[in-house]
Amino acid sequence: VGADYYRGGLTAGGMVNLCCESGARLGIVAGARAILGHAQRLQGFLDALDRRHQILARMDGEDEPACIYAGVRSMLKRHGDINALFVAAAGCASACQAVLDMGMAGKIKAFGFDLVPENAAMMRRGVIQALICQQPRRQGHDAIRAAWQLLLNESAAQENILMETSICILQNMTDA
Repeated sequence: VGADYYRGGLTAGGMVNLCCESGARLGIVAGARAILGHAQRLQGFLDALDRRHQILARMDGEDEPACIYAGVRSMLKRHGDINALFVAAAGCASACQAVLDMGMAGKIKAFGFDLVPENAAMMRRGVIQALICQQPRRQGHDAIRAAWQLLLNESAAQENILMETSICILQNMTDA
């Protein structure tokens, strides 16, 4: 039970293509190299990205908020012409806080994952353009249900239960 990480990356790349028509100068905050889902998400993003976009910088955030904040600040100091950020794993709000603290809000469009309260706040502030949502409550529900069915021997276990990939923008955001 979980998300289709590659499809999530494809969707995020598609959102950059739609929102950055004149070409993005991207900073990428990847997750942890050792986590397969993070690698699949990044690969999907790169596969979907149009050629008009440039990747100026990339860092591994390791899902550590302090590391992501410091890394994005450093990235923005080195590459002041970055106009879009893609955060492939946890830490989107930390990356956005660095954007705000550097005085670059309104100049950088951020794209990430998960409608959690911190990300919702950054979307309301106009830093995050779009979030790819993975339905965490449904993932939990479906995992418990599948385990229960296995315990009761009600049916053969489904091998993969993947959540639908959805896009959250300010106009369709529910409270997080």
